[in-house]
Amino acid sequence: WFYVGYLTSCSSGGGGGLGGLYSTTYPNPVSDVLNIEISAVADTLQTAQASKQQIPVSEVKLYNQSGTLVRSLLATDTHIQLNVADLPAGIYYLHVGKKGKTPEIKTIIVNR
Repeated sequence: WFYVGYLTSCSSGGGGGLGGLYSTTYPNPVSDVLNIEISAVADTLQTAQASKQQIPVSEVKLYNQSGTLVRSLLATDTHIQLNVADLPAGIYYLHVGKKGKTPEIKTIIVNR
């Protein structure tokens, strides 16, 4: 559990080192639809001064605590709505990233 928490806090602070993507998710906890906003971050020293540029993302995956993939999609938009209404309450791990790159990982709580 601690290891996953470390990845989550590390990656959510700057997606630029993780395949050039940064995501914002809401609401969290979620009961029906999880909104995911995707941004790209340049991999240069100018990143700190430049604003994030919106681009499409390749892969969005949601895993349960056992590591089983419960949702997977290829996205072509910067705003994604992921329906989780049929999932049991619990803790899930959202992976967002470009295909073949290290994903950004966030902890998502599904409640009823």
